[in-house]
Amino acid sequence: MNKMFGIAALTTLTVSAPLVAMDLEQKYGPDDFRIGAEVLSKHFDQGVVLVDDATAHINGSARYYGVGVKLDGWIAIGQDNSSQARAVNPGEITQFTARVDYLLEVADADNIPLVQILPYYEFVTYPNQTGSKFKDKQSWLGADAWYMLPIEGVELGGNLAFDPISGAHFVKSTLGSRQFFQSAPFDFAFHEVVNMGNGAYKSQLSGSGKSGFTTANIGAKVTTPLPFQQWWTFARMDWDYWMQKKDRTLLRLQGRDSGTFVIGFGVEYIAD
Repeated sequence: MNKMFGIAALTTLTVSAPLVAMDLEQKYGPDDFRIGAEVLSKHFDQGVVLVDDATAHINGSARYYGVGVKLDGWIAIGQDNSSQARAVNPGEITQFTARVDYLLEVADADNIPLVQILPYYEFVTYPNQTGSKFKDKQSWLGADAWYMLPIEGVELGGNLAFDPISGAHFVKSTLGSRQFFQSAPFDFAFHEVVNMGNGAYKSQLSGSGKSGFTTANIGAKVTTPLPFQQWWTFARMDWDYWMQKKDRTLLRLQGRDSGTFVIGFGVEYIAD
């Protein structure tokens, strides 16, 4: 979000799939269009392994005069006999997410954005996930905020969201940082965040009804251009770990992982 970083950010792709409450993807405005696809080693969402095998993630986003729409879908590639009440078969859609937001920016005297605020509505559903901790649809109202530090390419961010429809009174939040660096022809993106939730939210994920931390997430991504104009390829990794001992104990008693490591490889098209 500064002069040096502006070039790098233009070519930096999604920092992370939506594993956390906050959308870690760099946002551009007032207009933007991009589509992408990647293969993940597994499908992991909000502290839960949904598919413990190869999964395809397909996404697309568009922004016009600050109003953005983003669609994400996950499709099982491999077969998973362990993470759900029944086997997840190749070709099944395991998650679909739709998000609408609005990009608000505060710029300096040179019109370089210093602060981004993104109020949003997000809809999430888990087709074919009979054993999912979230068996029903989710609707989230929230806001992401990012502040650019004086250190080039480094930002601090936060998120707060709640589910106003389910009646379960879910609340979740995220605090963290992201960093962007460029060494042509490569762009590098990193993030480190901690996630939190209230008792109602955590009870659906780990079984604990006590408000507090959920997972810590660390991720990295490297992007490079393809020979085709406006096409990019990338590799990324995410490490996620439940922070509190009680949650880890409850997860182990359920036969579930208290942490996971995900790698992904993909391509993306970005319109100029």
